[in-house]
Amino acid sequence: MPTRRIKLTREKENYNKNLEYKVFIDKQEIAHLKNGDSQIIKLKTKAHYLEVRFNSGSSEKIRVDNLKADQELLISGNNFRNKYLKYAGALIPLIGLSFVLKHNYDFIKQVGIFIFVSYCLILIYILIFQKRKWIDIELKH
Repeated sequence: MPTRRIKLTREKENYNKNLEYKVFIDKQEIAHLKNGDSQIIKLKTKAHYLEVRFNSGSSEKIRVDNLKADQELLISGNNFRNKYLKYAGALIPLIGLSFVLKHNYDFIKQVGIFIFVSYCLILIYILIFQKRKWIDIELKH
């Protein structure tokens, strides 16, 4: 199998615009993509999978065997996480109001505790178990 080339295109984003995405093939870093960048990379014949990473998040691994020569991959951040997760920090003070305000309503405190624990569990799940879903890779035909 001869050496193939593929084009990597990172779409313009607002959320991760200051972060550089690192492109790995078989755990070897081969390229950096800034916001809105494109690069053409050569795939070696023995390459198995491609992955894109930044800080603590990454993409799913995709098999390189299935890619055709001169195929383009569109790389972008996950829409849900990029649009809505940035507001997660703003909810902490709102949840904390049920603990800070001096009132005699135990029901409000119980609801606040339930919301806070649920909130923490959801964040832990997203940050630990969903870390391979922060970046989306799409094949362009």
